[in-house]
Amino acid sequence: MFISICNDDHNLAKAALFIIEHKHMIHPAYTTTDMVALIYGYVTNGHIITVKDGNGDIIGVTAFFIGTEDEQFRNKQIAYVDIAVCKKEYKLSRMFMRGLSFLIHTIATEYSTVEEVQFAALVDNEYLCELYGKLTTSHFDRSGTIGDERVFSAPISHFQSFLAKFSLL
Repeated sequence: MFISICNDDHNLAKAALFIIEHKHMIHPAYTTTDMVALIYGYVTNGHIITVKDGNGDIIGVTAFFIGTEDEQFRNKQIAYVDIAVCKKEYKLSRMFMRGLSFLIHTIATEYSTVEEVQFAALVDNEYLCELYGKLTTSHFDRSGTIGDERVFSAPISHFQSFLAKFSLL
């Protein structure tokens, strides 16, 4: 398994195709046009991380921003993780923990202003809400473009301590 930030057109294109192909795993209401708009936001204001298998095929993608869109990304103390999607056969694997470790390590080393990490999930996505709820210390609800969202958060130090227990940081 190889995890990296997309930083060239070739990898961004592959990640974009993966996101579009798996849009209904994010939410059934998402259209291709919706996904293109989201991807544009990640490319222009955020970052995309890919997870590849031994053959170099993408098996998972996550996207994050430093700052939040509602604050025009000025609040650099927050890292906001917008989506995380993987192929179904990897859903219950250690890929999530390895990806989380990469994400937290990258944020901590590359963006020293970040104090808090937020994860968003649609309220009707019970799996993600339960998962993120176990990893974070607080949450709040808000209205999103395709439904109610729950935003989970915790200090970055909380994630670092949690991952250290598993020797993942």
